[in-house]
Amino acid sequence: MKNSITRKIMVAILPVFLLFAACDDFLEKDPYYATPTENITSSYSNLKIALTGLYNHLTDLDYLGKNFILSADIRADDTNLKIENSNRMTAQYKYTLTDGSGDPQYAWGIMLKVLNQANIILSAIDNVEDGTQAERDQLKGEALTIRAMVLFDMARQFAQPYNLPSSAGSIAAGTADGNGGHLGVPVLTSPTDDPFSLFPERKTVKEVYDQVLADLDAAVQLMPQASNPNFINGNTALALRARVKLYKEDWAGAANDATSVIESGNYELLSADAYIPSWGKENTSESIFELALTKSTYLGTTALGYMYDTRGYGDMVASSALLDLFEEGDVRGVVKQGEPDAGPPDGELMFYEVDGLVYTNKYPGRDGTAGLDNTKIIRLSEMYLIRAEANFEAGTSIGAAPLDDLNAIRTNRDASVFTEIDATKIENERRRELCFEGHRLFDILRKGKDLERGDDYWAAQSVSFPNELFIYPIPDNEMDVNPNMVQNPGY
Repeated sequence: MKNSITRKIMVAILPVFLLFAACDDFLEKDPYYATPTENITSSYSNLKIALTGLYNHLTDLDYLGKNFILSADIRADDTNLKIENSNRMTAQYKYTLTDGSGDPQYAWGIMLKVLNQANIILSAIDNVEDGTQAERDQLKGEALTIRAMVLFDMARQFAQPYNLPSSAGSIAAGTADGNGGHLGVPVLTSPTDDPFSLFPERKTVKEVYDQVLADLDAAVQLMPQASNPNFINGNTALALRARVKLYKEDWAGAANDATSVIESGNYELLSADAYIPSWGKENTSESIFELALTKSTYLGTTALGYMYDTRGYGDMVASSALLDLFEEGDVRGVVKQGEPDAGPPDGELMFYEVDGLVYTNKYPGRDGTAGLDNTKIIRLSEMYLIRAEANFEAGTSIGAAPLDDLNAIRTNRDASVFTEIDATKIENERRRELCFEGHRLFDILRKGKDLERGDDYWAAQSVSFPNELFIYPIPDNEMDVNPNMVQNPGY
């Protein structure tokens, strides 16, 4: 029990003060596990520093820096794991995670840490006096958006989808009703500096989504629509809200929010000629939010791109099921021959083949450095896809007709235009456009589909929906110390 408590302190929500490495006195006075909120909350300028630390936490390898993105792909069907691999993500690929596995524990810990840091900022921002009102509003909006994003991502990873039907039965933690009635994750909206008094309970998925949308509603009102993708602004909050509403099947809301981003004038779909080179560049015209990483801040051999690049571990490759979706001429499906351990060959290509395996070029590594890539969290093409799906499901044409939205993407990728569409075409266009960006498993779940893997996969040939295996277990270190916590079925 003592080890579990220590572990919980170490990986969860409290070592926020480490963000202030420049404050020598601060580091000398406070113990490792303390949260010295008086140092953080005394001024706008200190809160601004705390916000910078909050962005840094997003790049953690157990969150958006790597594993959250990888997990949604390696557990699905667009990505395959090489039989000979570095032993990373194998439990995820094989669906053999347990409540003691490292991936769920570290994911739970870093997300709670980010939530607590956001809550520290939000608890203080209305009381500081320095900074202009516009600056304080912007900072508050950024913190609200990050809190919303983390709660949403926690719910996606540790809870069954919002629309889980009542027929799911024992698969749900709690009571599934098709409207988020089953258990989600804790909804923490106040900071804490005492781990021994924090025993949160899981709220329903609906309650989680309600908080997420309330945060985003407030954030949209606080921040102007802008185009700098390295920092959250009104467009970031709108785009994230469109994504959340899509998962909730609020079709009109999703279409309206996506339209607001598309029509903001801040972004533009990349042409076919510019699309492939864009993956080696920072802050393109399509990028709504991306995590900025440099040679001094990227994760090196633990970076996201290192898992896809033959110069790195090169463990994750494209499945034949994905490759079969691309038609000739579509720049997203171009495959060229590569050399072992050499990385992507020169030229305009999305994939390269080495020894019979096909690797993606979405993480080419800037300046010839494997793993040095900005993580693109939200792109403009996703807004077109969200609007197309939402309008199709509702039988509406908010902003544009679904056919026009899909063809807007396809035209800019040198793919043939559709003359008619259906749900399968929309799903497959999402696969073609968003592969390896951390969407696929969540799309399978929110659509209530089985996971089917063909002969080129070596593990987990089929996982039927609904299934307890699709979501992470609550970590055992949380279960050990928190009497209010309920475990997911099957663990």
